[in-house]
Amino acid sequence: MSKTPTTDLEYDLKESSIAQVRYKNPGSSKLLIASTKQILTFEKYIKNLSNKSVFIFNKSSVQNVRIETNKLYTNGKVEFFILSLLSTNTAEVLIKTSSNLSPGDVVSTYIADVRIVDKNNSIYTVDFNTEVQLLIDEYGKVPLPPYIKDDVSKYEIDTYISSHLEKNIDFAFAPKATNFKMLFSGNYYNMNNFLDDNNDTFSDIALSQRISLFNKWSFNRKSKK
Repeated sequence: MSKTPTTDLEYDLKESSIAQVRYKNPGSSKLLIASTKQILTFEKYIKNLSNKSVFIFNKSSVQNVRIETNKLYTNGKVEFFILSLLSTNTAEVLIKTSSNLSPGDVVSTYIADVRIVDKNNSIYTVDFNTEVQLLIDEYGKVPLPPYIKDDVSKYEIDTYISSHLEKNIDFAFAPKATNFKMLFSGNYYNMNNFLDDNNDTFSDIALSQRISLFNKWSFNRKSKK
């Protein structure tokens, strides 16, 4: 049996030919014929098969292993990307946060307490105080590749109120357009409930009221500049 050289599988694909939004109807997904660079819908691919074609399928599926939440007390954003489950409450993860984490540290969030057990390069071994699969089922999101963006061509609003009466609102708007891309987002946070559980006359959670706005424009020019 002769092997196919990897050079036969190389091809150039422009970014404009890569879907930027996930297909809501999988039957409308497209295939690229490498030899002719012809793009076909999945449902029509049989017509372009030659005799004795070989198919290789796998049973892998995309799991909702991207978990976004906020830290208690500081409300800072933190993201856990579950790589593998080691036990019911233990997993190998990637962590995106503004803090430098080391073994022994505990990250307290609104959905779970997470203890850092070990760190190998950028991969952390962590213990959750609840079952990891339950967190994935309830809070997990699809981990999209960097070249595929969620379809946010509408208003998106996320709000919450904590048991300490912290109030937070996040919103984003990204309209579809031909010659430009625009993103407008913002955040409102309010915490004016004085808490002093340890009776040291200092607030256990910093009192704060803030509004943050962000706006970005990108224009498509013929010069590509």
